[in-house]
Amino acid sequence: MKVQMKPLIRKISRGNQVTLPPKFVSDHHLDAGDSVEMIEEGEHLILRVPAFSRDFEKKKVIENLKALFQKIDQTRESEGLSHLSEEAIMESVIQEIELQRHP
Repeated sequence: MKVQMKPLIRKISRGNQVTLPPKFVSDHHLDAGDSVEMIEEGEHLILRVPAFSRDFEKKKVIENLKALFQKIDQTRESEGLSHLSEEAIMESVIQEIELQRHP
């Protein structure tokens, strides 16, 4: 959990809306339509990304897969293996996933 040292102040619009800072949105992989959780603790209002958010987990998986395919493409190009079959590519994906799980 990141602790924000400097308070971020935002105005509430006429429609009772608050704009989230772009860094907050990108750091937490949020997009329009995603959900955030609001918790009231005494005088404090806490805003957080729900731990159960499937969209958040799905985005993390998609980002990891994109990075993985980029790595595989770079390896294939550097080793002159651009002709690999779909099965060989999937095997590379499985190997990379195993390496990530058990470094």
